[in-house]
Parts: sequence; structure tokens; C-alpha cells
Amino acid sequence: MRPLALCLALSMAVPAAAQTPAPSPDTRTIRDVVTAVARYQRKPLEEGEYKRGTWEEVQANRLPKGLTWTYQYGVILYGLLRATDATGDKTFADFVAEHNRKASAYASYLRWVDKTYGTSQKEGVDALLQASNFRRFIRMDRLDFCGAMAHSMLESVLKHGVVPNEAETEILDYVADYIQNKQGRIEGEGIFFRPEAKDTLWIDDLYMSCPFLIRRAKQKNDPSLLDDAARQVKGMSKRQQDADGLWYHAAWVKENRRSPYKWGRANGWAMVTTVEVLSALPDNHPDRQALVDILKKHVAGVAKHQKASGLWAQVLDHPELWDETSCSAMFAYSIARGVRRGWLPKENLEIARKAYAGVMRNVTPDGQVLEVSEGTGIGETLEFYRDRKRPVNDHHGPGPVMFAGAALIEADALDPKGSRKK
Repeated sequence: MRPLALCLALSMAVPAAAQTPAPSPDTRTIRDVVTAVARYQRKPLEEGEYKRGTWEEVQANRLPKGLTWTYQYGVILYGLLRATDATGDKTFADFVAEHNRKASAYASYLRWVDKTYGTSQKEGVDALLQASNFRRFIRMDRLDFCGAMAHSMLESVLKHGVVPNEAETEILDYVADYIQNKQGRIEGEGIFFRPEAKDTLWIDDLYMSCPFLIRRAKQKNDPSLLDDAARQVKGMSKRQQDADGLWYHAAWVKENRRSPYKWGRANGWAMVTTVEVLSALPDNHPDRQALVDILKKHVAGVAKHQKASGLWAQVLDHPELWDETSCSAMFAYSIARGVRRGWLPKENLEIARKAYAGVMRNVTPDGQVLEVSEGTGIGETLEFYRDRKRPVNDHHGPGPVMFAGAALIEADALDPKGSRKK
């Protein structure tokens, strides 16, 4: 029998923003939603054939099927891992492990092909990479192409017992080298920015780097990586967080000019990252209180703009715009986890529960997520954000819905005395 919350999802033609607030969801309903979304994301995966020989043998190799390597899919894979944590269903974590193993084998092979034949067979290698869905990773020039996927790999290793094989180790090392040593940083600050994209700074890049850095710090027992992650949050907050607590989406570094709008999902990336980094920092870390203060200010700012639906607008301080699911789920996750860890007052949990009630209305009975903004560049007009497309089950949505639900389930597991379980 389908959960009531799912059966009601989008059963009305009226948008969620115009509906009355949904009742606060119970743990069983949240678990049902997380399970439905997770089940929809699983798909068949087929291994390829990767003979490393002559160019003719390379051309004859069979390519894999079902593999995806994008930052959006990395968020989905992390959501699937959290779905296992929330539901106890190991098949979700097993799928992530299988995908990462096969994707790493393919990526390792493609790196070899590019190194071996990238010059002598340039046209053929370019075509292979273009068809592979891994081209941007192999020819990497930004955090989008590595951090989120590798973050899910490390979560599998550190929390779900996966022992990385040779190919996975190679890919993790490749990503670590790029983030630590090759990604552009603002001189004198060490903050990530995009010199290849007109010297722009994107708060989205916090999620594309820091969740990986904190897990790599644990894997390699290297506290300097924790310091770097905390530096990123502090530095970007100083540049982009407004007095009202909300963050501007981006900036042009050389012009010392911020973009004019406070886009929802970018604020979600920033808040989720702040919580992720705080979760890894020891109690005596010198930047810990600064990050707690950043989080509190951010949550207070976001709370003022929550709609009656429980959701937030595509641009947070423009309530006339449509409600956006992914940022709303990200805020629910961050607030629920912040309450559970004691960084936020317990009263804030109701903000997260109200948000998730609204999110569930945008989940179909079979687990597809609706009302999610497509990928977004830097907008200099409100219409740019207003007019973004909302594809059915856009890959930005399912991951946050899963890890937000998991965080609420964990928050609901507080013992009767209110002590917080790690």
C-alpha cells in the first residue's frame, strides 16, 4: 500500500505554495518517502571491456552502460547512502558501491587512453571522451567535475566498509590532487574561485570541495584538510553572506562585485557544507565557533522567508517566485542536523519538519522529485532565476530529499531526556 503522503503528492492541480501547510510528517512517512525516492534512482549497470593495447584494440572495447559522472549524480549517490542509514536497506549502499567501482574502472581506463593516445589519435580520443560522460572529469578544470562524486566514494569507504581497489584509489588521489593543488584560489585568502570562468566565485563550490576534504582528512589522518575546509566556509561567508544572513549566489573577484540575487539552491549548498564541516571539526578547533555563528545567522535569515507551504522561493527573498524543492530539502537537512548536534536550538526543528512536509508534496508515488530548478549559472536579473526550467526528476533534487529525510529521522531518534546521539 502506498504511503498517504506519497499518494497525495501533486494530486491537486494547485501548486504547493498555494496549498495549506501539510501536517508535520511522522518518522514512518518520512522513511517511506526516502525509500521511494531511493528505489527510483537504482538502475542497471553494465561493466565495459577495457583492454589497454593498440589503438585498434581500444576502438574495439565494449563501453559500459548506466554510469553517470556529474556533481548532481554525486549528490544522489550520497543521498542513497543516507537512505541506507535511515531505512536499514543495504541495497542502496550496495548500488552506490557498485556504481563507484565500475565508474572508477572506466575513469581509470579513460585516463590511460587520453595519456597514451590523446596526441596521436586526438580526434578519436576526443570522440570517445565525449561519448563517455566522463570527458569533463578526464580534462578537469573545475570542482564541479570531481568533488561531489568523490565525496560519495569516501562516504562509502568511511561509513559503509568499502575497501577501495586500485582504480578507486587512483581516482580518489586524482581528485585530491586537483582540489588541493590545482583548483584556482584567491591570492592571499586561499578561497576557491574559477579563473577559467571569468574569475568568478560561486558559493556552490563549497559543496563541490569541502565534503570531500573533510572525509579525505579522516581517510589520510591529515588535519590540514579540515583546516582548509573551515577556511573555505569562513572565507566565502565573509565575501558572500549578507547582513540578513542570506548568501549572494556568486561574485566577480577582480571586479570586487557580488551577483545581485540570493538564489535558493546556492544557499542550500552553503548551509549543507557548513553543517558537514562542523560535523567533522573537533570541539577545540579554532574555527568551530565561527562556523556555528555562520550557521545560526544563515538559519535565522532563511527562517524569515519560509512560506506557508514550508518551502522557499527560487530566490529566497522574492516570495512571488515559485517554490523550489532542492533548496528546501537542503535547509531541512541542515537545520535537522544542526539541532541534533546541538548547534541550533531545538525549536528550530519545527522549521525543518515544516519544510519536509512541503517537500513531500513534490514527490510522486513512484519516487520522482518535482519542482526542482535545472542547473543555473550566475544571473544578473531576477527573470533569469524565475524562468529556469523544472524538469521532472532533475538530478539536483533526489539527493537532498533523501539526506534531508534521513536527518529528520535521526533527529526524531533523540532519546526522551533530549541527549543527542552521534
